[in-house]
Amino acid sequence: SNFMQEFFDFANLQVVNTTVSEFIIGLMLVIFVSLITREIYIRFSNSVSNKRIIANIFPLFSISIFLIVTAYIFIITWFFLVIFSRV
Repeated sequence: SNFMQEFFDFANLQVVNTTVSEFIIGLMLVIFVSLITREIYIRFSNSVSNKRIIANIFPLFSISIFLIVTAYIFIITWFFLVIFSRV
């Protein structure tokens, strides 16, 4: 019960602030890893279809997921700040 009270105690909510430089570093890492994944897929895949067509989607897919997750975290953080700053 005490655990549940501490777990749902939003007054002690810690917000993680991401700087622009951290965002850019994260985005560059995502691009770098997705390009490596693309090359590994092209070289070692046993796909029947054209491997390059599928592999060229990896960087775009990775960047899209990165931006969606970042936006989601930003919106949730903003929501908690707005809602629980009124309490």
